[in-house]
Amino acid sequence: MKRSLLAAGILLTCLFSAPAGAQGNSQAKPKITSVTLTPQMAAMLPSQCVRFTAVALDNKGKPVPGATFTWNFGNAPWFTAGQPGEVCVPSSFQGAGNASLSVNADGSTAAAYGTLLAVEVPATSYTSPTLNPGGCMASAISAKDGSGATISNPPITWIVGGAQAANFKVTYTDVLKVCAVSPLAVHSFATMTYLVTSTGEAKSMMLEAAP
Repeated sequence: MKRSLLAAGILLTCLFSAPAGAQGNSQAKPKITSVTLTPQMAAMLPSQCVRFTAVALDNKGKPVPGATFTWNFGNAPWFTAGQPGEVCVPSSFQGAGNASLSVNADGSTAAAYGTLLAVEVPATSYTSPTLNPGGCMASAISAKDGSGATISNPPITWIVGGAQAANFKVTYTDVLKVCAVSPLAVHSFATMTYLVTSTGEAKSMMLEAAP
């Protein structure tokens, strides 16, 4: 009887200590069904770069680890690739340009798409009134299409640059609204460039806010 129990104990020990591969195949990698991209749109000035982040998801919306991504933004000459997911605008860029960005995961058909915009700071710019903390200014945006007709509420994108850019907040609905943050600790300056995406027209504005 003791020999039987001892033999059974040895058998159980062998079963539990067997390599994982001997007990069955490892779980297959989930199939990638979609890809998310952050941000979905980026506007850049010359010499600026933006890093995009892609996440592969399975059919339950859960991230699939270890996915390899392939990035593509066509042959647009005004963009260059940096590190994986990074897009830059050359310092020599002039004018305005755009391109579509796509990213695929593990060579599958699952992909995400974004928009890239490049704009040169216009030579002509104007200075906004000095804003108080929490103060705002609004500016109507006018643009014309190819036939010369006025575009109502044209789609625009904007870039606020400079060391103190975080002290200004920009929103756009029917007008472009720029506000200084409150509280405001220091006298602040920044440059805002906006681009009418449907026409490629760009303008620049110097922003100033004082405590």
